[in-house]
Amino acid sequence: MAPEAVTLQHPAIGSIKGKLFSPTVEEYLGIRYATLSDRFARGKLAETYPSSVDATSHGPLPIANPQNCDLEQLLLQHTLPHAAYTFSDLDCLTLNVSAPNASVRGKAGKPLPVLVYVHGGGYVTGSANWPQWELNRLVELSVQEGEPIVAVGINYRLGPFGFMTSEVMRQAGYKPNNGLDDQKLGFQWVRKHIAGFGGDPNALTFFGCSIGAASGFVHLQSPEPLFNRLAAWGGSGLMQPLPLGVAEVGYGMVTKALGLDSLSPEEQVKELLRIPTDEFEAKTRDVHAPYMAWVDGDVVHTVPTFSSIATLDRLKKTLPGSEWCDRVSMVSCAQDGMIFLITALGGRTDDLAAALKRCITTTLSGHADLVPKLISLYGLDAASTPEERSLAIANFSTDIGFSQAAIASAAAWSRGGKKAVLSHFTAPNPWEGPWKGHATHGQDAAFVLQNFNEHLGPGQRKVAERMGRELVDFVAGKEGLPWLGGVEEGGREVVYYAAVDGGEDESAVVSSAEAAGRLERRRELEGVVGGRAEVLDRLMDAVGMLLSGR
Repeated sequence: MAPEAVTLQHPAIGSIKGKLFSPTVEEYLGIRYATLSDRFARGKLAETYPSSVDATSHGPLPIANPQNCDLEQLLLQHTLPHAAYTFSDLDCLTLNVSAPNASVRGKAGKPLPVLVYVHGGGYVTGSANWPQWELNRLVELSVQEGEPIVAVGINYRLGPFGFMTSEVMRQAGYKPNNGLDDQKLGFQWVRKHIAGFGGDPNALTFFGCSIGAASGFVHLQSPEPLFNRLAAWGGSGLMQPLPLGVAEVGYGMVTKALGLDSLSPEEQVKELLRIPTDEFEAKTRDVHAPYMAWVDGDVVHTVPTFSSIATLDRLKKTLPGSEWCDRVSMVSCAQDGMIFLITALGGRTDDLAAALKRCITTTLSGHADLVPKLISLYGLDAASTPEERSLAIANFSTDIGFSQAAIASAAAWSRGGKKAVLSHFTAPNPWEGPWKGHATHGQDAAFVLQNFNEHLGPGQRKVAERMGRELVDFVAGKEGLPWLGGVEEGGREVVYYAAVDGGEDESAVVSSAEAAGRLERRRELEGVVGGRAEVLDRLMDAVGMLLSGR
């Protein structure tokens, strides 16, 4: 039976036809938030709408591999059914709104806090339309808990359409970082229109996962207050944007794959705009060009480091948004680093453990005494099988690229007199696959959005529901959360855990010292590093060297 239709009279947009997800939750799908004059142009905030907007089905996805949803579900190691998707280069800037029904909104008696979800996927894949990232169940949970929220999922351009740039393109008037600018436009649309769905435009939480989390920190480089709170899960606040010069390599790879490398610069740009999208995507699908945030002086101004957020003055200079973002929630998974073995390192055939040793030795040339300690801690000499070497790489990448970055970011907010929640997801992946038994990248987001609850054991389902409630409380601006606090208070951190077949949620709020004891390798790593931000910066450089193959 088709879901029941519902119509919302929006004061600015007009009549919007959506549908009921459940008796208490409505969804409005595929609403255009920005328009594009061509596939590489900057978006413009949508100003006009038809007299009646049909928001009963998803809009077209940004151009990407049509198999990406299924590939990501393979990464999570569990599938969810979905319909076939359509794609567009021009009509892809859409968002989905999930809101409590009119009765719930009326009983609240005030505008509701808003969560805006920015998906991950390394800037090459992902969508707010995919079933694993739907927001309805989280909104439904918020209603059940008596703390209703509105949730919005934004789609933004990916791959070459969102993150390719070159001197040739810039001379033709095409700016870098389209995908990040799309996200910004999405937040501007939400600020302008969310009140019509019952939301509070002055209570916005940026909820980003993986590269979406890293994107949230990029937006903190702007003095423009796009949101009020940041929940950054499974993504590093210290992701390092790249200099524009590196983008030339990717541009050359793409134009060569499209057969444009012999054309003049002017003709290249014309052809990039003309080539049919299906042909463009198919010919560049296996081109591993660097699609990243670029330091352009407009969207991205600087490269954040452990050192650049180590003091309050440095934090404010590096991330001006630390002044207008009043609280952060940082979550890392015990095995976030496995994602690099599937993505950046997936095609490598060399000895990765030996490569990492070289990277550590090179970047720590000024701290040579630490090198053997780190090699021993991560078992780089002892790893004798491909599986052992892969696990060593994943562990190092997890600790430096995700866990320590999350700890440093949360501590920076706490030092600044703001509030921070620092959480660690350690519940093992329960589903069959190569990473069963590990708390894998993306699993935290899969749990918190409640879309896999029927496929979890009773204990892990309780963990998922707890995570959902605590995220809702964060979005709602509640005060009774387990704030990190300062070192003098011993710190407070959350460790999420339940055994695969367990019946109970074994999560706990513990001191930072106890959290370090519960998390494999953290205490030993912190003993080696000794709290020195400059050492962590060199280790982050080692991760970057390894991933880039330098």
